[in-house]
Amino acid sequence: MEDKTFIAAAEIKVSTKLRMVVLDFRNATVWQLDLPPTSALAAAGIFRKKVKDSFGELSYDISTLPIKVSPNKETGMVESLLPGAAAVLAVNPELLLAWAEVMEKVALEMLKKGLMPDKV
Repeated sequence: MEDKTFIAAAEIKVSTKLRMVVLDFRNATVWQLDLPPTSALAAAGIFRKKVKDSFGELSYDISTLPIKVSPNKETGMVESLLPGAAAVLAVNPELLLAWAEVMEKVALEMLKKGLMPDKV
């Protein structure tokens, strides 16, 4: 089964046969994804739903996440720094869940502090 969804500038494809989630940045090579906090929350929700619908409930460990997620207080964006440049990012579903959890924590903290792109 393959399922496709779009978020930000990436197409998300899920392959249960390969036990993989692919983010295809469609002809762009990226090192970093910047999302407003509300979009980061939406992305986290989509990541979780895709994984749960395709693979069921999975355990994961955020300490193994190779993607650095942090708030940019100057731009009001949630930054996800990839471990290397990629036009296509293929990950296991556990990594996507860990990324979703960290993105969500950063985004909620930013919203709590009133940090949004149009308010910085």
